[in-house]
Amino acid sequence: CGTADNAAVGSIVDEPAGRRAEQSMARVLSTGETQVNEDFLPAAGGTRAHAWSLVMSPLRDAAGAIRGVCLTAHDMTEQHWARQRLQLIAEAATLYKLDANLIRAVMRAESSFNAMVVSPAGAQGLMQIMPALAQELGVTDPFDPRQNVMAGARYLRQLLDAHKGNVR
Repeated sequence: CGTADNAAVGSIVDEPAGRRAEQSMARVLSTGETQVNEDFLPAAGGTRAHAWSLVMSPLRDAAGAIRGVCLTAHDMTEQHWARQRLQLIAEAATLYKLDANLIRAVMRAESSFNAMVVSPAGAQGLMQIMPALAQELGVTDPFDPRQNVMAGARYLRQLLDAHKGNVR
């Protein structure tokens, strides 16, 4: 939390997110209304970006005058990736005429929803696709969630067709 005099988010958050945060702070100071921003930003000192929810609320003195802005940040990365996975699962299920629960079950069993996992046998990514199969299915990056899930769902469809829909 700080006063209007030291509200320089742009000095700690890169553009354009820093600019959006500063604009939201200005709105809090001028209107007294709480502002919420959601951004996908690199983590300090890290290589993987994080999804953040920034809540900015007015700081008022005893007389009710706005004297500053209180900013709280919540790391929403896991929720972000969960939403992304659900969207990919729904898209793959529709495209390949599969039950979304089957795709989700494969992902849970094979990778525990970890897009970067490699099994001892060499299977890679969310759907644990072996390198030869990935190449056959046109996957250029087996750790890219979209490529991996779409290829895995396509392969599931091929297996189900070959076994007349038997999932056992």
